[in-house]
Amino acid sequence: MQSKRTLLNFALVLLGSIAAANAQANAHADRVRDLNREVALLHAEKDSRGPGLRATARSESTRLIAERAAALDALIRENPAEAIPLALPPETLSKLAAEYPEAASLLETNGTWQGAVERWTVDDENLASSKSIARLALGDEHVELYFGDGEPAFSVCGSAVEVTGMRVKTVMAVTNTTIQTAPPACSTAGAQNTAVLLVTFPNVVPAVTSAEVRDVFFGAQGPSLDGFWREASYGKTWPTGGVYGPYTLSGSYTCADLERLRADAITAAALDLDFTTVNRLFIVLPDIGCGWAGLSTSPCALLASPDGQFNATTAYLRADLMTPRTKGVQLVTHEVGHNFSLFHAGTRDFGTEALGPLGAAGTISEFGDWFSTLGAWSLGQYSAPHKAQLGWIRDGVEFQTVEAGGGFTLTPWESGPGGLKALRIRRGVGNDAWLWLEYRQPIGDYDSTFPSMLSNNQVFAGALVHYQDAQTSLYTTNLLDFTPETDAWTDPALVAGQTWTDAASGVAISVSNASPQALTVTVSYGAAP
Repeated sequence: MQSKRTLLNFALVLLGSIAAANAQANAHADRVRDLNREVALLHAEKDSRGPGLRATARSESTRLIAERAAALDALIRENPAEAIPLALPPETLSKLAAEYPEAASLLETNGTWQGAVERWTVDDENLASSKSIARLALGDEHVELYFGDGEPAFSVCGSAVEVTGMRVKTVMAVTNTTIQTAPPACSTAGAQNTAVLLVTFPNVVPAVTSAEVRDVFFGAQGPSLDGFWREASYGKTWPTGGVYGPYTLSGSYTCADLERLRADAITAAALDLDFTTVNRLFIVLPDIGCGWAGLSTSPCALLASPDGQFNATTAYLRADLMTPRTKGVQLVTHEVGHNFSLFHAGTRDFGTEALGPLGAAGTISEFGDWFSTLGAWSLGQYSAPHKAQLGWIRDGVEFQTVEAGGGFTLTPWESGPGGLKALRIRRGVGNDAWLWLEYRQPIGDYDSTFPSMLSNNQVFAGALVHYQDAQTSLYTTNLLDFTPETDAWTDPALVAGQTWTDAASGVAISVSNASPQALTVTVSYGAAP
């Protein structure tokens, strides 16, 4: 059980980590300033030295340029806005590149580049942390983009973009971005043409068999990606395709070689399928020491194959984490959520209250939602905001936007097509803060697994409520806790017989009945305090 005390300790550690990261960024900036002075001084003094000392000075300058490139690389990753003013003047860069051609590639370049952007989400093997990276494709090269003035809305990754900024090797501090064109979007409804490539390396025994991988993706009995999509989307989404391989790739790959690994896997499988029909690509590979469980790209991007270009997302999955089957389905449904451009399912803690004042951030735990496969390791269906984002529930059909008082009846989240599944309740008047209500029951192959991890079935006795406001822009969905007096996140429901009144807006939500068939909810709008 994940307690609030644990999450509070995590938040304190996170704040300490942020402070440490800021201190480290300042240290990198100071080091770059020092190295700027040292390189300039040593270069200026070079010609005044004798022949022997000149050679020493040249070697020392080359070493300092390499050290400066490493410090500038680190600073761009941590604080790109501070890195940009520390670039050397163009005339100085030209002189250094001419004088030290062996180190020219380590000097920064200021300019404008064009290419396609791909979003990478990297989830660690314990599903306790992640990072998201925008990567620009420049021919066979890929450059990581870091934004000094805040990242633009890459709602269509795979777009052709023009970026202006300062580049050092494979990282870039971006000052301006223009989205030019985008490839056709991959729909999240209908058949998802899926190719699962099982790859291995010489003298490496695959950690999972083709049959086991096939069960994870396409199994008809028990949990699978096929079953999850069909149940969670109410029949709107399903996979077609198959599992291919294992293919033994002859190359040697590191964590920086994933594009090359993908290209080699596609080439190896090209005789077995037509890639121009594929829009969801999965690569199941041995652990190459990167520390992640899965890595996913979003949304679709144009990829090359011997059959021609195809528009697809990619997910890399560690083979040793694909068994047992339940764990494999958890990993796949999590990573394909990122392929669908969904972020993680978190929690929002306001201490002794279920919800704080309008605009309050509370304490966000990025992976804290036990009841979604996009949160902690579980088989839970995606929450209401995520399903709405995918078009699996539609306003006025499967969910209803509420801005005035009334009574409503919700059918269980897992009960299949038909019926009202969720409410989207505006928190007061004239704001962009919303409370999403849904009703879970232990039916189907996915949410029925919750009792094994819960100390009680409280989650099935009322409404689960997710909060969406400006603070959730990076998370999209945050679960609230309507039993804040307990030290747990496994009993968050607003249960039958309870009324919650928002002290900030006057909105009141009452749950009057919870049966296996339906949840009855009343919403009223009182005067704001």
